[in-house]
Amino acid sequence: MMALANRAGGYTDEQREDLEALAVSFVEAMRRNRAEEKVKNMYQELEKRVVERTEALVAKTSELERINRVFVDRELKMRELKARIAEMEKRSS
Repeated sequence: MMALANRAGGYTDEQREDLEALAVSFVEAMRRNRAEEKVKNMYQELEKRVVERTEALVAKTSELERINRVFVDRELKMRELKARIAEMEKRSS
């Protein structure tokens, strides 16, 4: 907030110009402050999304690893069974 009181005798042109320049600087500082706050909020939101997405990726990766282990284990068992069958067929021939 910027306030100016009535001055006895008024203000000179130079003082008015100085006050106008100060007001412009004040408005620019407020705009910059708002912009910085917006950037800060956007950054925090981005960080939150990164954390959420990272957690989701970790969960999906764990699930994919589990599924992969199931399929690999199944494939290994199939190979083992095929080898046993082949061995039994050799013995019976």
